[in-house]
Amino acid sequence: MIPVSEMVVTYDLIAKNLAKDVDIFIAETMSHSTEMLEALKAGYNHAQGKPILLSITLDDTNPEFLSQKGQSLKEALDKIEKEFGFDRISGLLVNCCSIASITSAVPMLKEAIKGKNCHLGAYANAFEPMPEKTEYEGSGFRAMRDISPEDYLSVSKGWNDERGFTIIGGCCGIGPSHIKELAKLKK
Repeated sequence: MIPVSEMVVTYDLIAKNLAKDVDIFIAETMSHSTEMLEALKAGYNHAQGKPILLSITLDDTNPEFLSQKGQSLKEALDKIEKEFGFDRISGLLVNCCSIASITSAVPMLKEAIKGKNCHLGAYANAFEPMPEKTEYEGSGFRAMRDISPEDYLSVSKGWNDERGFTIIGGCCGIGPSHIKELAKLKK
């Protein structure tokens, strides 16, 4: 992880340069509470009242943890609430991880935003889970699962109807045909 002092400067520069040209700020694919906090603070400082969303990524082999950094999801969510507050965030999302990981994290996500005016959302990927110990060879890309647009819509309906997700999309391997099916959730 890069030093916090570099994060502060980098996220501030990004947020400042985007502020006049964006409708929302999304701190996306965040995998540690330290980077989440610095991205959220920078976005908040430059948002000018625009919505700010936080999107985290989970470890597909153990979705109680954030990917890459080994921090527990609960620890990260607690730190965000304590040091920033979910009442200042318009949406808490999960992206770039499996459908199963997102679904298993729902209770912790819902608890984190309980009583807050904060939307829940997800955009899963279609990668096969990465083995715990991976030797990167070649491109380092993982195999894709075959998730039909209809199957992704079915899962998404569950996220929407049963779990209260109001923001749903797709990440790696979820393509235009999947998004076209997701549009049916609005009808």
